[in-house]
Amino acid sequence: MIIVMAGMTSIPIPLYEAAMVDGASAWQMFTRITLPLLKPILVFIFVTALTGGMQMFDIPYLLTDGRGAPESSIQTSAILMFLKFNSSKGHIGAASSVGVLVFIMTTVCALGIFYFCMLMILTM
Repeated sequence: MIIVMAGMTSIPIPLYEAAMVDGASAWQMFTRITLPLLKPILVFIFVTALTGGMQMFDIPYLLTDGRGAPESSIQTSAILMFLKFNSSKGHIGAASSVGVLVFIMTTVCALGIFYFCMLMILTM
């Protein structure tokens, strides 16, 4: 929220004043001025939130005793990597393949966010 507020304060006031003089409504000012100028900030927030969510380890691990219980229903990819690597056999290959899969999923989702935001701005 602090980052969004910083982005909002960086938008020049004369843009809104000129829109008011031209007779723009509040919705038009939001969709034609505020949203396009906040696009880089929103993309940054969405991508960092996605990356943080994909790497979630500590909270599910602590809440489920490190097993992803009940019946592995809360097992995140980070917990799966840890369990594979930390097992008695040490399946390092399986753990690294999970890591590569998380990287690919995060990259595809981040590119989807970029595409969606670019499409959203171009249609305005």
